[in-house]
Amino acid sequence: MSDATTQVFTLVPACLAFARGELLPRLGRAAAPRSEELLVEGRRPTAEERLRPFAAALGVVCDAAAATALLAADPGRGSALPALATAAFEAALDLQLLDADPSGERVRQALAFDLILRLSAADKLAAFRARAPRPATTTFAVSAEERARLEAVVREVWGFTRKGTPRHPEHWSGLRPSQRLETLSLARPDVSLKLEELYREGYFLAAAARATPTDSPADAGPEAAERRRSTAWHRLFVYELLLVSAATCATVVDARPASPELATLFTRLAEEPSERCLRVAFAEVP
Repeated sequence: MSDATTQVFTLVPACLAFARGELLPRLGRAAAPRSEELLVEGRRPTAEERLRPFAAALGVVCDAAAATALLAADPGRGSALPALATAAFEAALDLQLLDADPSGERVRQALAFDLILRLSAADKLAAFRARAPRPATTTFAVSAEERARLEAVVREVWGFTRKGTPRHPEHWSGLRPSQRLETLSLARPDVSLKLEELYREGYFLAAAARATPTDSPADAGPEAAERRRSTAWHRLFVYELLLVSAATCATVVDARPASPELATLFTRLAEEPSERCLRVAFAEVP
């Protein structure tokens, strides 16, 4: 491992502490109304309301990074890293899409998607209980009145399907990951190119990891070496996403970490979020 890469790994604990101790509380204190109230009003979100989806996305990246750090000490659990990397990647991509949209429309979509998830969960639970009737262990239902109100919000944001029913997309953007990357490339081509490179290479290495048996530190041979390579890459990938996401959120809330090294990296990423800067920051070029 190069000295520059080692430095990135040493910055992760400080970055995680800063994100959880400073950024998430500031992002989460947004005094926003209920999602449906904001959406029904049809107005642009205020500066505070705009922070809500940022907090959710950064929280996922932080959780993935913390879990990755725990799993790194146990080579036998390396197969879980691709799933953590995927979750962190999609959350980091969400965060960049939100930050690249000054109009606030994507924030409205993200808030509306929370309502879609709420309706979907209620429908799936009702369908399950219809197939396997038993005494309810939880109270979770959406009344007809509440459903009508939530569906009105969903129609306002997403419109209708060809069958005339409210459209319920699988992601708040209505796009697949590859399409989200294409959308981001229009606003931030350099950042998008870097994320797409990680996205493509990550899927290749995840497939390689799944195709090889779990190894221990004493294992040898090409299969064990491939798994160790995949494990190391996914660790660096998740940590990379944490640093980029935290740097973006620090700019959004105008916060600066106490660590001089971390502050310097955040400043560089804020001033020059380019392919070259990212490569230098994450030790991919001399």
